[in-house]
Amino acid sequence: KLRVSYGEVGNDGINSSLWSQLWTSETDTRYYQVINGGFQTTYDLASLQMANLNLKWETTITRNIGVDFTLFQGRLNGSVDVYKNTTKDLLMRTTLPGITGFTSTFANIGQTSNKGVEVSLTGTIFNNKDWNITAGGNINFNRGNVDKLADNITGLYGTAWVGSSLYPGSDYILKVGEPVGLVRGLVYDGFYTVDDFDYNNGLYTLKQGVSDLKSSVIQVLHGVVDGTDRPKGQIAYPGVPKFRDVDGNGVAGDEDLTVIGNMNPLHTGGFNLNANFRNIDLGMYFNWSYGNDVYNANKLGTLYGDKQAGVYENKLSFMKDSYKIYDIVDGQIKRLTTPDEMRAANVNTSYPLAYNENGITSSIGIEDGSFLRLNTLTLGYTLPTDMTRKAGIQNLRVYGSVYNVLTITGYSGLDPEVNTNTSQNNQAYPTLGLDWGAYPRARSFVIGLNLIF
Repeated sequence: KLRVSYGEVGNDGINSSLWSQLWTSETDTRYYQVINGGFQTTYDLASLQMANLNLKWETTITRNIGVDFTLFQGRLNGSVDVYKNTTKDLLMRTTLPGITGFTSTFANIGQTSNKGVEVSLTGTIFNNKDWNITAGGNINFNRGNVDKLADNITGLYGTAWVGSSLYPGSDYILKVGEPVGLVRGLVYDGFYTVDDFDYNNGLYTLKQGVSDLKSSVIQVLHGVVDGTDRPKGQIAYPGVPKFRDVDGNGVAGDEDLTVIGNMNPLHTGGFNLNANFRNIDLGMYFNWSYGNDVYNANKLGTLYGDKQAGVYENKLSFMKDSYKIYDIVDGQIKRLTTPDEMRAANVNTSYPLAYNENGITSSIGIEDGSFLRLNTLTLGYTLPTDMTRKAGIQNLRVYGSVYNVLTITGYSGLDPEVNTNTSQNNQAYPTLGLDWGAYPRARSFVIGLNLIF
């Protein structure tokens, strides 16, 4: 059976008053006017969001061609769908420069599209008097794209997961010709070791040809004194994270920011297996995602050395392998200074020094989010009908189910499915794939009873 469909639907899902600038009366008498010897109220903007007289509905266009089929006398059923969906005149909030006197406005910012192929199959594997085994599955290949952006849209936006001290401030980006969900940051190249420096009387000076960092990347480095531990104006020091100098100007900074993560999978899908042996039934239901990144801000936040909040906080366990410039000797804290002391204390170090006060978005926090999850496992038993009919019951089945049984993944966080908040800090555009305090899904157990009288 061949299916062809086309449709358009409009969306005006914003406040209906956003085309008009609203005003409100002042309640603070300092802003009243004196007219004829008496106070008269004045009016001020009701919101710092600027009205837009040119707003129009956004439109989503769906196109689909599909085919449904049955083979082998009904033992195999399936469908194949090819689709392309386009949303034009996107209605979204966008920020405005402070010089305008406003913070944001709603606008029709551009157009996005999604196209892909989805295949699903269900079939009978084995069937006789005692056994019935069936299986099914589906796989989806979807490619999103930003088709165009309005002239005044830069495409840069930020999550500020540690507040205003996050570098870069805009850690997500919309790019024409690329999908939504690109993370922007620095490429992590390990950390500086004592071999990157010339050491002289306590001072670590970068060797010729080793790139430094801009002060905007690491604004404050606790425990390291300029002019005593490193030359004034130099940011690098043993243990400090090293980032790739992409443009080759000798300093890693704003010019070296690049796309470091794509939160979109190459394909997603699921499959199930159902088996019945006489009165016993078993069901297993899986789903997967492959090829997507996860922005592990929890990991980056642990490497963020806020001097107030970070002193007594719990830290993730990998921090035991971070670079050390202090050690405990005879129960006392000792500052490590010489290259030999640094080398001896950091033989098995895997992560950089966590004494920089601002959070830094870099590829050390971008991880493969691929996973395979056994979502549901159900085992049931149906009592024989000759037993239940004596009690006036047509059918009685008892079962037990476990949800979120097992997840196979290389992701180091609690759960690779992290899209619980797709607009961190009320960002105007989607912050897909961000793991910043995303609560992991629970494992649950259910015992049930099905009765038919």
